[in-house]
Amino acid sequence: MPKCFLALISAPKKNALDLARLLVNEAVASCVQVSQAVTSVYYWQGKLCEEEEVLLWVKTTRAKLKSLKELVCKHHPYQVPELIFVPIKGGHEAYLEWLIGSVNRNPASPPV
Repeated sequence: MPKCFLALISAPKKNALDLARLLVNEAVASCVQVSQAVTSVYYWQGKLCEEEEVLLWVKTTRAKLKSLKELVCKHHPYQVPELIFVPIKGGHEAYLEWLIGSVNRNPASPPV
């Protein structure tokens, strides 16, 4: 069973960095990468919508998924934010060890 996960979150550009900083400062993410703008096309409340957003690539662990979800739902500007968890089944072992150590630190303190 994977210990590490990639969370994908779409957000308005104006909110993305604040959300990324929050997730890292609260130690629910080891790293958040904010992509360039993407255009999302979707139905919401019976209407076709088209919005410019950015995609946040969030690295975390199984143990932090619930806390990450709670923070995103509380601080994201959307009523129903996109939040998808993808298990990381492999990768560079040293990076994955760093990822785990980074989210296992005290919030708002630097990793060791």
